[in-house]
Amino acid sequence: MKAEEVVNEIITSDLIDRIPKRRKVGRKGYNLELRLKLLVYAFLKGIHSNRALVLHLQNNPQILTALGFKSCPGRRTIDRWKKSIDEELHAIITLLGDKYIELNNPEWSIYDSTPIKDEQDEDGKIGYNSEGMFKGFKLHLAVDKLGIPLRAEFTTANTHDCKVADKLLVCTKKSCADAGYDSKDLKKSDRIISKQTNNCP
Repeated sequence: MKAEEVVNEIITSDLIDRIPKRRKVGRKGYNLELRLKLLVYAFLKGIHSNRALVLHLQNNPQILTALGFKSCPGRRTIDRWKKSIDEELHAIITLLGDKYIELNNPEWSIYDSTPIKDEQDEDGKIGYNSEGMFKGFKLHLAVDKLGIPLRAEFTTANTHDCKVADKLLVCTKKSCADAGYDSKDLKKSDRIISKQTNNCP
C-alpha cells in the first residue's frame, strides 16, 4: 500500500475527533485533516525537510490530488503548520502507535534519533551526532524491529536524546537503545513501564 493510501485510510474525521485540540485550526482549503494528512505522509516517507517535501510534491502532483489538495502549499506554509499543530500531529502519531501495538503486540521497542540538517531554518540549533557538528533538528523515534514508528518527538539539534526518551517509552517485552539514552531517570521510567508489560495488549 502506498503512503498516501495509508494516510487516507487512517486519518479520518473520526480519528480527528479523538485528538485534543487547542483551538480551531485551519482555513478554507487547508483544514486540520488536510494538514495532518500531508505531515503524516511526509513522516511515513521520511521527508523531514520542508524544501524536500515541496519539491517531492511538485514532482508528484498525483499525491497532492490523492491527499485532497487542489494546489501545492509552499515551504513557509508547511513550516507554519508544523509549528501550529505540533501537538495534534504528536497525538495522531501516538494514537497510531497505540493501535499498531494493540493489533501486533511487538516484542521489541528500539530507540534512536535521526539528525535533520537544515542550515537555513532560523529555528535550527547546533547539535552533534556520530558524524560531528550540524545545524538543524532531531527526530527521536521508538520503532519496532520492522522499523514501524510507535512514538516520535521532534526537537532542535541541541536536545540530548535522554531528555525526551521518557516520552518515547512504550510497553514492550524487550527494548534497546544506544548510549545516548543511558540515564538513571530513563532506567527508572523503563522499569515502571516494564512492570506494566503483563497489561500490554
